[in-house]
Amino acid sequence: MKMKRFISLVTVFAMCISIFASLTITAQAEETVSYTSPSTVWDFNAAPAGTGINTPIISDQAEYDLEDKSIKFPAAAKGTGTLTLDLSPAVNSDVEIEFDTTGHDKTLGQQYIYFTVTNSEGDEIVSLTAHPYDATGSYAGVNKLLICGEQAAVDADISALFGAKTTQVKLTVDYTARKVTAVIGDKTFNGTIPAKAMKDLGQFKFWVSRSKKAESRYISLDNLSVKEFTSTETPAVDESLNAYTSATYGGVASRIKAPENATGKPIVIFLSSSSRFGTDNEGQLYQAEDFFKLFNDNDAILAAPQASTAWDATSLKAYIDGIKAAYNSTDVTVIGNLEGAAAAYALAKDNTAGKIIPISGYDSTIITTTAKVWAFGGYNDENISNIRTTVNTLQKAKADVLYTELPFDGSGILDKAASADGIKDWILSDVAASKTVDLVIFMGQSNMAGR
Repeated sequence: MKMKRFISLVTVFAMCISIFASLTITAQAEETVSYTSPSTVWDFNAAPAGTGINTPIISDQAEYDLEDKSIKFPAAAKGTGTLTLDLSPAVNSDVEIEFDTTGHDKTLGQQYIYFTVTNSEGDEIVSLTAHPYDATGSYAGVNKLLICGEQAAVDADISALFGAKTTQVKLTVDYTARKVTAVIGDKTFNGTIPAKAMKDLGQFKFWVSRSKKAESRYISLDNLSVKEFTSTETPAVDESLNAYTSATYGGVASRIKAPENATGKPIVIFLSSSSRFGTDNEGQLYQAEDFFKLFNDNDAILAAPQASTAWDATSLKAYIDGIKAAYNSTDVTVIGNLEGAAAAYALAKDNTAGKIIPISGYDSTIITTTAKVWAFGGYNDENISNIRTTVNTLQKAKADVLYTELPFDGSGILDKAASADGIKDWILSDVAASKTVDLVIFMGQSNMAGR
């Protein structure tokens, strides 16, 4: 019997592990201290709270220094010390982050500092790795500053910025102008934020690792602040938007890219996750980019509608009926990411879509569908059990289902789903890649067959 779900070889190992161990989710206690706009400053005159969000949390070898009134990343112990600041809701504006680091005593080898600034989608806007006492440049390649993944400084540029002194750091993240300015000590570095980056701040993280120990040699962090500001820069313009036109169907605003002779062409619709909800009719397109870039100009009609607060199946049906009528096409594929995945399943229930690609999402009420389904899940996704159950339900109902599980969490598999072997051919002609291994799980039991 032909199996209906497929998974890559690398995933079989991860999935086999799941047969023997269940995933347990434990809710984290939340601290009542809240983030205050437009400015929050932690001068560490008192120890930070032990748990929660919107307040700095120290862990591992980091500790509060009662004498210096700062966070100490001690040299008396090997390992890693960490300070994490998770902001919820994410700071949805231009933002400045400032802090001071101090190196105590004299030089010490095998000690490194790191910090990252991350948006709510997990993308690193700023990332630094440095050997804090590397004044001679003997740790070539270790010292580097990345801004949105692009190298802004390396080695000698930053090797002597940290040491037995106090170094002030100021990071200005200007989403309006799509610019980052990093001032570290007496040096300034600049970088560009890509248009597709989520325009918010979700986390600041600072940590120190070391493989030697000396009681008097350590690094401390003090005077951490997060400040929103209003940019005075000229707003950046994204020329790539010019390839897409604004179009509204069934009351739903969207961006559309259609071939010159679009009549009868396949329609590919992308439904974003909630992080791209809004009213700008732009943000959703950047999340759709991973899939849309697969297609040549004449392959398909590409459509990215935007929800303001949540996806509504009735509105989406009206939207799809409108775009089908406009282009006289009946071939519709709906790709849904996270919250968009549940909406894609809803459209499959009444056969509004002929094919759906739900990514890291599920529908506990769906029983069967005549739509073709290629579902994606992340092994570390908190909802992986529900995702598997949804796929299993459809398979047992004889629906046409492919399933690929990847060894990542759900928030990080959109681009990996878009690069899956055969995904473009499946969308355009129902043909999937043949180099697969089948894996079916029913209530913890597995059946595997090589193909």
